[in-house]
Amino acid sequence: MQTIIVTLNNERKTEYIKGIKIKEVLNNLQPEEREDIILMKYNNKKVDLETELKKSGTLSIYDINTPEGNKIYERGLLYLFEYAVNIVLGRDTKVIIKHSIDKGIFCKIDKPLEDKEVLEIKKKMKELVSKNIPFIKIDTTKYDAIEYFKSIKRTDKVKTLFYDTSNYVSLYKLEDNYNYIIGTLPDTTGVLKYFDLSLIKGKGIVVRYPSIYDNKKVKKYTH
Repeated sequence: MQTIIVTLNNERKTEYIKGIKIKEVLNNLQPEEREDIILMKYNNKKVDLETELKKSGTLSIYDINTPEGNKIYERGLLYLFEYAVNIVLGRDTKVIIKHSIDKGIFCKIDKPLEDKEVLEIKKKMKELVSKNIPFIKIDTTKYDAIEYFKSIKRTDKVKTLFYDTSNYVSLYKLEDNYNYIIGTLPDTTGVLKYFDLSLIKGKGIVVRYPSIYDNKKVKKYTH
């Protein structure tokens, strides 16, 4: 029976039977080692739980406390936030991701907001997290993507796609919603557990989440 050597990113080496699945390797780790995994790579190639390992290599695990994992977390959380806003305030609501600020991302909303709406958005986000909904990546033509975003009046996405020189692009799907996002997202909403929202009246919302130094704790925000 052939075996392989799997080296974890902490340099621990373990021998397994050739063909073992990633999920079986994770079962042999401590709970804190496999909790809240955002991304996994085997020999620098992205893998998922069902990937079978046919040769020896290094399994790298990224969570919110790693720079790469934290960036993926941010992208997934902002998509989740935008989707929740559209559910609570209506699909015609425009969410503009402005810029990073201390302890979060500042987002503008084109409708007046009060604390009760922010609480509803937060509640919807937590509900979507609890459902552990997959982010599904799909490939389509740039023309079809542009037509879709025109139909939902997302001129910002249309402008971004216009400058993409490829004939085909990748979109992400969350339930019945499609989004054009450059970069990797988490596999599901279930990992996006650590966040909070802060209303800046008359201006927008700060979407807050832990940095790589906060050990999954959302720090208090003061405007």
